[in-house]
Amino acid sequence: MEAAPPRVTPDRLMQLTGGYAPPLIVETALRLGVFDALDPGAKNIDQLLAATGASARGIGMLLNALVSLDLLIKTSDERFELTEESARFLVRGKPTFHGAFFLMTSALQLPRWARLTEIVITGRPAERINREDDGTRFFLGFVEDIFPIHLPGAQSLAEALNVAGAKGPMSVLDLAAGSGVWSIALAKQSQHVQVTAVDWSAVIPVTKRVTTREGVVDRYRLLKAICSTPISVAATRLRRPATSCTAKAKSEAEPCSKRRSSRWRREVRSRSPTSWLMRTAADPRWL
Repeated sequence: MEAAPPRVTPDRLMQLTGGYAPPLIVETALRLGVFDALDPGAKNIDQLLAATGASARGIGMLLNALVSLDLLIKTSDERFELTEESARFLVRGKPTFHGAFFLMTSALQLPRWARLTEIVITGRPAERINREDDGTRFFLGFVEDIFPIHLPGAQSLAEALNVAGAKGPMSVLDLAAGSGVWSIALAKQSQHVQVTAVDWSAVIPVTKRVTTREGVVDRYRLLKAICSTPISVAATRLRRPATSCTAKAKSEAEPCSKRRSSRWRREVRSRSPTSWLMRTAADPRWL
Protein backbone atom coordinates (compact mmCIF):
# COMPACT_ATOMS: atom_id res chain seq x y z
CA MET A 1 0.00 0.00 0.00
CA GLU A 2 1.48 3.32 -1.07
CA ALA A 3 1.97 6.01 1.54
CA ALA A 4 -0.31 8.97 1.27
CA PRO A 5 1.38 12.04 -0.22
CA PRO A 6 2.32 14.72 2.28
CA ARG A 7 -0.46 17.14 2.99
CA VAL A 8 0.12 20.55 1.48
CA THR A 9 -0.78 23.42 3.79
CA PRO A 10 -0.58 27.22 3.52
CA ASP A 11 1.39 27.44 6.78
CA ARG A 12 4.72 28.37 5.21
CA LEU A 13 3.10 30.99 3.00
CA MET A 14 1.32 32.54 5.96
CA GLN A 15 4.60 32.74 7.83
CA LEU A 16 6.04 34.72 4.92
CA THR A 17 3.31 37.36 5.24
CA GLY A 18 4.83 38.54 8.52
CA GLY A 19 8.43 38.53 7.33
CA TYR A 20 8.65 42.31 7.61
CA ALA A 21 7.79 42.27 11.34
CA PRO A 22 11.01 41.02 13.04
CA PRO A 23 13.29 43.73 11.57
CA LEU A 24 10.76 46.40 12.57
CA ILE A 25 10.54 44.99 16.10
CA VAL A 26 14.32 45.06 16.48
CA GLU A 27 14.52 48.56 14.95
CA THR A 28 11.95 49.87 17.45
CA ALA A 29 13.83 48.31 20.36
CA LEU A 30 17.06 49.89 19.14
CA ARG A 31 15.50 53.32 18.74
CA LEU A 32 13.96 53.15 22.22
CA GLY A 33 17.25 51.98 23.73
CA VAL A 34 15.87 48.71 25.11
CA PHE A 35 19.07 46.72 24.59
CA ASP A 36 21.23 49.56 25.92
CA ALA A 37 19.09 49.83 29.05
CA LEU A 38 19.38 46.10 29.73
CA ASP A 39 23.11 45.88 29.15
CA PRO A 40 24.00 46.60 32.81
CA GLY A 41 21.55 43.90 34.00
CA ALA A 42 17.96 42.66 34.12
CA LYS A 43 15.10 45.15 34.60
CA ASN A 44 11.36 44.98 35.15
CA ILE A 45 8.78 46.79 33.05
CA ASP A 46 8.61 49.83 35.36
CA GLN A 47 12.35 50.33 35.09
CA LEU A 48 12.19 49.97 31.30
CA LEU A 49 9.32 52.44 31.14
CA ALA A 50 11.51 55.02 32.83
CA ALA A 51 14.47 54.21 30.59
CA THR A 52 12.60 54.27 27.26
CA GLY A 53 9.74 56.73 27.76
CA ALA A 54 7.34 54.29 26.08
CA SER A 55 3.78 53.46 27.13
CA ALA A 56 3.14 50.56 29.48
CA ARG A 57 1.00 48.73 26.92
CA GLY A 58 3.46 49.34 24.09
CA ILE A 59 6.61 48.34 25.95
CA GLY A 60 4.94 45.21 27.25
CA MET A 61 4.06 44.05 23.74
CA LEU A 62 7.52 44.95 22.44
CA LEU A 63 9.33 43.08 25.21
CA ASN A 64 7.23 39.95 24.73
CA ALA A 65 7.85 40.09 20.98
CA LEU A 66 11.60 40.27 21.63
CA VAL A 67 11.31 37.25 23.93
CA SER A 68 9.55 35.35 21.13
CA LEU A 69 12.47 36.22 18.82
CA ASP A 70 14.95 34.88 21.40
CA LEU A 71 16.50 38.33 21.77
CA LEU A 72 15.40 38.76 25.39
CA ILE A 73 14.89 36.38 28.30
CA LYS A 74 11.92 36.78 30.66
CA THR A 75 12.79 35.62 34.16
CA SER A 76 10.48 34.02 36.71
CA ASP A 77 10.24 37.31 38.64
CA GLU A 78 8.94 39.21 35.57
CA ARG A 79 12.22 40.86 34.67
CA PHE A 80 13.85 41.00 31.26
CA GLU A 81 17.49 40.43 30.38
CA LEU A 82 19.63 40.22 27.26
CA THR A 83 20.58 37.00 25.56
CA GLU A 84 24.23 36.41 24.73
CA GLU A 85 23.47 37.28 21.11
CA SER A 86 21.69 40.58 21.78
CA ALA A 87 24.26 41.60 24.41
CA ARG A 88 27.05 41.15 21.90
CA PHE A 89 25.52 42.57 18.72
CA LEU A 90 22.63 44.92 19.60
CA VAL A 91 24.07 47.24 22.26
CA ARG A 92 25.16 50.59 20.84
CA GLY A 93 28.74 51.62 21.43
CA LYS A 94 30.13 48.10 21.51
CA PRO A 95 32.72 47.33 18.82
CA THR A 96 30.61 44.34 17.75
CA PHE A 97 27.37 46.37 17.22
CA HIS A 98 25.40 45.02 14.24
CA GLY A 99 22.23 47.08 14.59
CA ALA A 100 22.93 49.46 11.71
CA PHE A 101 20.98 47.52 9.10
CA PHE A 102 17.95 47.21 11.38
CA LEU A 103 17.92 51.00 11.76
CA MET A 104 17.54 51.29 7.98
CA THR A 105 14.34 49.23 7.88
CA SER A 106 11.46 51.69 8.19
CA ALA A 107 12.91 54.80 6.55
CA LEU A 108 15.24 53.39 3.88
CA GLN A 109 14.33 49.80 3.10
CA LEU A 110 10.56 49.41 3.25
CA PRO A 111 9.63 52.49 1.17
CA ARG A 112 11.78 51.18 -1.67
CA TRP A 113 10.59 47.58 -1.40
CA ALA A 114 7.03 48.92 -1.46
CA ARG A 115 7.71 50.04 -5.04
CA LEU A 116 8.85 46.61 -6.20
CA THR A 117 5.97 46.07 -8.64
CA GLU A 118 6.70 49.39 -10.32
CA ILE A 119 10.42 48.63 -10.42
CA VAL A 120 9.90 45.20 -12.01
CA ILE A 121 7.58 46.69 -14.63
CA THR A 122 9.79 49.65 -15.55
CA GLY A 123 13.20 48.13 -14.86
CA ARG A 124 14.22 51.37 -13.16
CA PRO A 125 15.66 51.48 -9.62
CA ALA A 126 13.83 53.27 -6.83
CA GLU A 127 16.85 55.51 -6.34
CA ARG A 128 20.30 55.81 -7.91
CA ILE A 129 22.51 55.73 -4.85
CA ASN A 130 25.74 55.23 -6.82
CA ARG A 131 25.65 58.88 -7.91
CA GLU A 132 26.93 61.55 -5.58
CA ASP A 133 23.84 63.75 -5.40
CA ASP A 134 21.53 60.91 -4.34
CA GLY A 135 24.05 58.56 -2.77
CA THR A 136 25.64 60.90 -0.25
CA ARG A 137 22.53 61.23 1.90
CA PHE A 138 21.93 57.47 1.75
CA PHE A 139 25.44 56.39 2.74
CA LEU A 140 26.04 59.03 5.39
CA GLY A 141 23.13 57.58 7.33
CA PHE A 142 24.92 54.34 8.14
CA VAL A 143 28.42 54.13 6.65
CA GLU A 144 30.13 54.52 10.03
CA ASP A 145 27.71 52.20 11.83
CA ILE A 146 28.49 49.26 9.54
CA PHE A 147 32.22 49.41 10.39
CA PRO A 148 32.01 46.50 12.89
CA ILE A 149 29.94 44.45 10.44
CA HIS A 150 32.67 44.51 7.80
CA LEU A 151 35.67 44.46 10.15
CA PRO A 152 35.95 40.64 10.56
CA GLY A 153 36.03 40.17 6.78
CA ALA A 154 38.58 42.95 6.41
CA GLN A 155 40.79 41.37 9.06
CA SER A 156 40.57 38.01 7.28
CA LEU A 157 41.66 39.71 4.05
CA ALA A 158 44.67 41.28 5.80
CA GLU A 159 45.68 37.88 7.15
CA ALA A 160 45.23 36.19 3.75
CA LEU A 161 47.46 38.82 2.14
CA ASN A 162 50.05 38.39 4.92
CA VAL A 163 50.21 42.15 5.37
CA ALA A 164 51.88 41.67 8.75
CA GLY A 165 54.83 40.06 6.96
CA ALA A 166 55.49 43.07 4.71
CA LYS A 167 59.20 43.90 4.59
CA GLY A 168 58.91 47.20 2.75
CA PRO A 169 56.44 49.96 1.79
CA MET A 170 52.98 48.76 0.81
CA SER A 171 50.66 51.20 -0.97
CA VAL A 172 46.90 50.67 -0.83
CA LEU A 173 44.21 52.47 -2.82
CA ASP A 174 40.85 52.42 -1.01
CA LEU A 175 38.32 53.43 -3.67
CA ALA A 176 34.88 54.44 -2.34
CA ALA A 177 36.44 54.16 1.10
CA GLY A 178 33.46 55.01 3.29
CA SER A 179 34.48 54.32 6.88
CA GLY A 180 37.81 52.99 5.59
CA VAL A 181 37.26 49.65 7.29
CA TRP A 182 38.92 47.53 4.60
CA SER A 183 42.12 49.57 4.43
CA ILE A 184 42.16 50.21 8.19
CA ALA A 185 42.38 46.46 8.77
CA LEU A 186 45.40 46.37 6.46
CA ALA A 187 47.03 49.42 8.04
CA LYS A 188 46.71 47.94 11.50
CA GLN A 189 48.63 44.86 10.42
CA SER A 190 51.78 46.73 9.40
CA GLN A 191 53.38 50.15 9.75
CA HIS A 192 54.57 49.70 6.15
CA VAL A 193 51.02 50.27 4.83
CA GLN A 194 50.31 53.69 3.33
CA VAL A 195 46.74 54.32 2.15
CA THR A 196 45.18 56.66 -0.39
CA ALA A 197 41.44 56.80 0.34
CA VAL A 198 39.00 58.20 -2.23
CA ASP A 199 35.32 59.00 -1.72
CA TRP A 200 32.72 61.70 -2.21
CA SER A 201 33.43 65.05 -0.57
CA ALA A 202 30.77 64.62 2.13
CA VAL A 203 31.95 61.10 3.02
CA ILE A 204 35.70 61.79 3.32
CA PRO A 205 35.22 63.51 6.73
CA VAL A 206 33.77 60.21 7.99
CA THR A 207 36.84 58.39 6.70
CA LYS A 208 39.05 60.90 8.51
CA ARG A 209 37.07 60.58 11.75
CA VAL A 210 37.22 56.78 11.79
CA THR A 211 40.89 56.54 10.80
CA THR A 212 41.69 59.05 13.55
CA ARG A 213 39.74 56.98 16.06
CA GLU A 214 41.55 53.83 14.95
CA GLY A 215 44.96 55.49 15.22
CA VAL A 216 46.07 55.20 11.58
CA VAL A 217 45.15 58.60 10.08
CA ASP A 218 48.82 59.61 9.87
CA ARG A 219 49.30 56.99 7.15
CA TYR A 220 46.30 58.11 5.07
CA ARG A 221 46.03 60.46 2.12
CA LEU A 222 42.37 61.48 1.79
CA LEU A 223 41.11 62.51 -1.65
CA LYS A 224 37.70 63.92 -2.50
CA ALA A 225 36.42 62.31 -5.67
CA ILE A 226 35.15 64.35 -8.59
CA CYS A 227 33.50 61.82 -10.87
CA SER A 228 31.70 62.03 -14.18
CA THR A 229 30.52 58.45 -13.60
CA PRO A 230 29.55 56.63 -10.40
CA ILE A 231 32.60 55.44 -8.44
CA SER A 232 31.43 51.81 -8.62
CA VAL A 233 31.24 52.09 -12.43
CA ALA A 234 34.53 53.92 -12.75
CA ALA A 235 36.26 51.20 -10.77
CA THR A 236 35.42 48.66 -13.48
CA ARG A 237 37.08 50.81 -16.15
CA LEU A 238 40.58 50.91 -14.74
CA ARG A 239 41.93 48.42 -17.29
CA ARG A 240 41.79 51.00 -20.09
CA PRO A 241 42.41 54.75 -20.37
CA ALA A 242 39.35 56.59 -19.08
CA THR A 243 37.42 59.12 -21.14
CA SER A 244 37.41 61.42 -18.13
CA CYS A 245 39.12 61.57 -14.77
CA THR A 246 37.94 58.90 -12.40
CA ALA A 247 38.93 60.92 -9.35
CA LYS A 248 41.32 63.70 -8.48
CA ALA A 249 42.27 65.83 -5.53
CA LYS A 250 40.36 69.10 -5.44
CA SER A 251 43.68 70.91 -5.41
CA GLU A 252 44.81 69.11 -8.58
CA ALA A 253 44.49 71.45 -11.57
CA GLU A 254 46.32 69.33 -14.19
CA PRO A 255 43.98 68.42 -17.10
CA CYS A 256 42.86 64.83 -17.50
CA SER A 257 44.38 64.38 -20.94
CA LYS A 258 47.83 65.22 -19.61
CA ARG A 259 47.54 62.62 -16.88
CA ARG A 260 46.63 59.94 -19.43
CA SER A 261 50.23 59.68 -20.52
CA SER A 262 52.04 56.91 -22.36
CA ARG A 263 53.48 55.92 -18.98
CA TRP A 264 49.91 55.39 -17.74
CA ARG A 265 49.06 53.17 -20.72
CA ARG A 266 52.27 51.13 -20.43
CA GLU A 267 51.55 50.54 -16.74
CA VAL A 268 48.01 49.34 -17.44
CA ARG A 269 49.22 46.93 -20.12
CA SER A 270 52.14 45.53 -18.16
CA ARG A 271 50.59 45.07 -14.72
CA SER A 272 47.61 43.22 -13.41
CA PRO A 273 44.66 45.44 -12.33
CA THR A 274 45.46 44.74 -8.68
CA SER A 275 49.09 45.75 -9.05
CA TRP A 276 48.05 48.86 -10.94
CA LEU A 277 45.64 49.89 -8.19
CA MET A 278 48.38 49.45 -5.62
CA ARG A 279 50.77 51.55 -7.75
CA THR A 280 48.35 54.46 -8.20
CA ALA A 281 48.33 55.03 -4.46
CA ALA A 282 51.93 56.20 -4.72
CA ASP A 283 51.09 58.64 -7.53
CA PRO A 284 47.39 59.58 -7.50
CA ARG A 285 47.86 61.81 -10.56
CA TRP A 286 47.59 58.61 -12.57
CA LEU A 287 43.93 58.51 -11.71
